[in-house]
Amino acid sequence: MNPAIAGPLYAVVPAAGVGSRMGAGIPKQYLSLTGQTLAEHTLNRLLSFAPIHKVVVAVSGDDPWWPTLSVSRHPRIQTVNGGDTRAASVRNGVAAVIEEGGEDAWVLVHDMARPLVRLSDIQLLLDQAGDRGARSEERRVGKEGRSRWSP
Repeated sequence: MNPAIAGPLYAVVPAAGVGSRMGAGIPKQYLSLTGQTLAEHTLNRLLSFAPIHKVVVAVSGDDPWWPTLSVSRHPRIQTVNGGDTRAASVRNGVAAVIEEGGEDAWVLVHDMARPLVRLSDIQLLLDQAGDRGARSEERRVGKEGRSRWSP
């Protein structure tokens, strides 16, 4: 891994949305694709990337689907309460990262309903990161839960 990334690497996955624009009756992350939900595909992909220490998933406190997924109980998955907005969910996830991983933790933010991320793209992003990060999808976090740089 890139030597500029000295701290632990986490993924924060905001997933508190209800998918109202989709009009499917359930949040889009719980729609099925080849026998698994989008959430399962996405999280299994992120978990297969060995440098990720933990995946922090921000879900709505009243989400009835999340606890039914076996991946929600994976030892490298941590669940936190999502917020009223995507930004609030990310903030809650980053706060959990800081609490566990400290100020030197690095965070990748990835949407739950985007299961087709290539591991090679994650690696490329990390390889190109300097000590200030690479782009808006990756930022170092400080104790206030804010990024230490702007893209």
